[in-house]
Amino acid sequence: MRRWVIIKKNISKVIETLPKKVQTKIQIIRREEYFEKDVLAQETQNIIYREFKENTNFRRNVIEAVKLSVTDRKFNENEYLTLSKYVLDEFSLVYHGTIFDKNFYGLYIYPQRDKVLELIENIKERKTLPQITDKLNKQKIAVALIQ
Repeated sequence: MRRWVIIKKNISKVIETLPKKVQTKIQIIRREEYFEKDVLAQETQNIIYREFKENTNFRRNVIEAVKLSVTDRKFNENEYLTLSKYVLDEFSLVYHGTIFDKNFYGLYIYPQRDKVLELIENIKERKTLPQITDKLNKQKIAVALIQ
């Protein structure tokens, strides 16, 4: 929560530099605010968590992606499992966007390309784990990389 307050404050500072007309169009929300209203996100998360629990290949791929993406320090296996939950929670947003206040948001802005994003993109494109792709909603979004 404390980190969210800092992040929200920093984002608000950036928004304040924009013209007033643009500022009124921007809302800062937490994942929980859209997730509880987005049935597709809930359905996707249920599928992804079930796959993580039951599909050892998917589980191994997620944990490996986390290990290759978070390289500034080492974690034990339990900590990597905890970090993997962030991937599972974010999966729906990266895979097919979200609906918030009756608006569909279909572009996910990602600050960098890493193995987690690569894994999700490969699932979208059926390059990896096509049986999971078959279980997910066909709606997919684009990911924009900020370099």
